[in-house]
Amino acid sequence: MSLFDKECIDNVKEDDSKSILELGNRLFNRKEYEEAIEYYRLSSAMGNAEAVTKIGCLYYYGIGVEQDYSIARAYFKIGVLHEDINSLYRLGDLYINGYGVEKDERKGIEYYIEAYNLIKASEDVENYPDILLRLGVVFMEGRLLKQDLNMAENFLEIAKNGYEERMNNDDIFSNKFYKETKKYLSELKEVLNSEENDENIESYDEEDEDIGNYDNEEFDYNYEF
Repeated sequence: MSLFDKECIDNVKEDDSKSILELGNRLFNRKEYEEAIEYYRLSSAMGNAEAVTKIGCLYYYGIGVEQDYSIARAYFKIGVLHEDINSLYRLGDLYINGYGVEKDERKGIEYYIEAYNLIKASEDVENYPDILLRLGVVFMEGRLLKQDLNMAENFLEIAKNGYEERMNNDDIFSNKFYKETKKYLSELKEVLNSEENDENIESYDEEDEDIGNYDNEEFDYNYEF
């Protein structure tokens, strides 16, 4: 497949950035990463926010390009300007892990929350299992936000269902995250069903004393289901 083949040229003429993105996805799924990124670049130049985030992810993981967190961050910030939800949580990942930026878990979680608020408003929660997985772990571990095991279970259950749906649609990359989500759910259910629940919660708090917990009310969001 070439950027100059008829299908691609026709899509450019029709200003169809989504179809060009799909051509890139087709190449990506065949592991032709260097070719895929050229389609993503063309689609992003035509204003497609999803393509912008795809490029950021390639730089984040070093797929088809040399890994560069600073470039990934630049693309994610552009994606945020286009109101792309995936760019928001990816920025959160950078700050949570301290990749290419000074580590700031609070800022990272705030990006997760901002992304969640957008999907909640759009009533499209189930289609964003990656965000739900991250927030589920945050509530499970009590990292900065007050620990809420029941809320963690809600987030993780919906994330698991979302990954199942992706796998049913032949998304081979979701298998890993599906297994990870099931692992967290299994651990969480053990805690919830244990008579030592109170003791486990106290141990989580002790581990995070050096970070400092914040009341959930400090954040402007609603995580009710």
